[in-house]
Amino acid sequence: MCQAVPDPLDGCTAGYVNYEFAERAHAVVGLRGGFELDSHWSAALNIENLFDRRYYQTIGTPDGGSWYGEPRSFMLTLRGRF
Repeated sequence: MCQAVPDPLDGCTAGYVNYEFAERAHAVVGLRGGFELDSHWSAALNIENLFDRRYYQTIGTPDGGSWYGEPRSFMLTLRGRF
C-alpha cells in the first residue's frame, strides 16, 4: 500500500512502507444445552460466539486477505429415535 503522495502515472512516488498487524488475545465462547423430551425425542441448542465478539480469523496483507471470524449463531436440533 502506498504511503506517499500518489503519482497519476505510476500510483506511488516513494515506494512501499512495511506494516505490522497485531490482534489482542481473545476468547470465543460456545454454549450447548440438551434435553431429553421422552424416550424417543431429544432437543439441543448450540450457540457459537456467545458474546458476539468481532475478531480476525485470518490476517492477510494491507491490500486484503483479512477475514473476520464467524458472528454469533444459533442452531436448534430435534432428534427422534425409533
